[in-house]
Amino acid sequence: MALPYNKNMKVKGKTALVTGGANRLGAAVAVALAEQGCGIVLHYHSSGHDAMTTAKKIEAAGAELYLVRQDLSRPEAAEELFQKLEELGAAPHILINSAGSYPRSDFNGMGWNDAETALMLNSFAPFSLSRQFSRLPAAACIINVLDARMVDYDRQHLAYHISKRVLHDLTRVLSVELAPGIRVNGVAPGIILPDHPKDPELVEKYRQGNPLKKIGTVEEYVRTVLFLISNDFITGQIIFVDGGRHLRGRFYGS
Repeated sequence: MALPYNKNMKVKGKTALVTGGANRLGAAVAVALAEQGCGIVLHYHSSGHDAMTTAKKIEAAGAELYLVRQDLSRPEAAEELFQKLEELGAAPHILINSAGSYPRSDFNGMGWNDAETALMLNSFAPFSLSRQFSRLPAAACIINVLDARMVDYDRQHLAYHISKRVLHDLTRVLSVELAPGIRVNGVAPGIILPDHPKDPELVEKYRQGNPLKKIGTVEEYVRTVLFLISNDFITGQIIFVDGGRHLRGRFYGS
C-alpha cells in the first residue's frame, strides 16, 4: 500500500514494533510505515507463513526489519519479547499493539478460560508491552488497536468484548502514567473488509449499518494510525474508524 510520503510524518529513521503484524490490519500498518522510511520489528506468533510474506514487502520497501516470534498470552511474554529486542539491538520508538484474538463466547457459554485468555492477550499483553516499552530511552508513541463495537454490546463475543473495554480504559490510564514523554492513543476500527469480499449480501448488510452507508478500507484505517503517530499534541484519544456506527447507540451510556 503505497501512501505518499509526508515530510511531517516523523517516522523516517525511526523504528516501530508492530504486534500481530503478520496479516490483516497489523500487516498493512507495518508495510505502510516501512514505505515511509520506518524500520519495523514485526511480531507474530502462529502465522509464520503470513509473517514471511509481510516481511518480504517490508524488505522490498528498503526498511530495516527484525522478525520476532512470541506467544503474548503468557504473563512473562512482554518481558521476554523485549529481552529478544535487546539482544537484536532493536530499540523501537513506536509501539502498535495490534495482536489479539476474537473467539466466540456468549453469556451462557463463556467460561473462566475464555475470559482469562481474552483478557490476557487483548488487555494485559498491550498493557505489559507498553510498560516494558516505556523503559526504552527512545520510546515516544503507543497506538492500541481497539474495536468500534466496544461501546455497544457484542453478545456473541462476550469475552473479547470485555477485554476490549478493559483496553479502552487502560489506554487512558497509560496516556496519563506515561506522559509527558510518551503519547498513548487508540484506534477503534469498524467494518473494514478486503477489496474483494466473498459475500456481497453480508457486505450490503454492513453497509447499511452505519450513517455513512459505507464499508471501511484498510487504507483509511492505516491513514488514521499514521495521523496519530505524527501528531505530537494528541494523547489519550480514541478515534473510531467505523463510518459513524458508534453513534447509533451507546450501551454503556458514554
